[in-house]
Amino acid sequence: MVSSAQSYSIRARLNQNVCDSALFSTPADPRSVDWPSSLPILPSPRRTNAPQQPPCERCGLAIQERVLGSEHIDIANLLNNLAAVHTHQGRINEAALRFERSLAVAEQALGSDHPDIPGFLNNLANNYRSQGRLEEAEPLLKRVLAIERKTQGPDDPEVAEGLLSLASLYRDQGRNEQAASLYEQAAVILEQAFEHGQIKNAETEHYKNLLARIQDASRQLADSMRRSPGTNKHTEIDNRTQ
Repeated sequence: MVSSAQSYSIRARLNQNVCDSALFSTPADPRSVDWPSSLPILPSPRRTNAPQQPPCERCGLAIQERVLGSEHIDIANLLNNLAAVHTHQGRINEAALRFERSLAVAEQALGSDHPDIPGFLNNLANNYRSQGRLEEAEPLLKRVLAIERKTQGPDDPEVAEGLLSLASLYRDQGRNEQAASLYEQAAVILEQAFEHGQIKNAETEHYKNLLARIQDASRQLADSMRRSPGTNKHTEIDNRTQ
């Protein structure tokens, strides 16, 4: 007969495998960390005298850092996945620390303007927004936009996604005129991309949905501004977003 302690030990090992699967898998587009529902929530021991769950997060990270070095891009991806697990578990402050370090490692490994850096920036910005740290999220989203314009070109559909994220932040801050301007820019980029055949077939559905979201958000904002004229807190458009 299996004791409760042995039973918990078996469950802990199973959870270790599940957690390792989530942590060491290749991360999806980091924007999708908004925010994962498929990652497992590891059960807590039901009895206070049960053996504590093995600290698989710390062990896995320590092993990988020992093997790869602390500034390897795989460490950045592992930290990013750990942060996603924390987010799913509602451990937002811990997730922020992981996202911050993930970004720092990625920048060290790839360079601050590498095309993959916007994903790490977006994750950290989303975390800050979820905590109400809007002023800290803003420079991160502006960096996303600057890198995408530099690496992809000013009219690339990915730039439209960056504009949408920044516009959404401006709405959260009550900066409605700036948000409206960015929505308009994003819609124009996508409409022209479709017109000129820039969007690949595999991406068509994604960008159609994105354009619909932008247009819907723009209409809602315009309606809100008409109903409450003069409520915009910041009327001067920041030229750095143009």
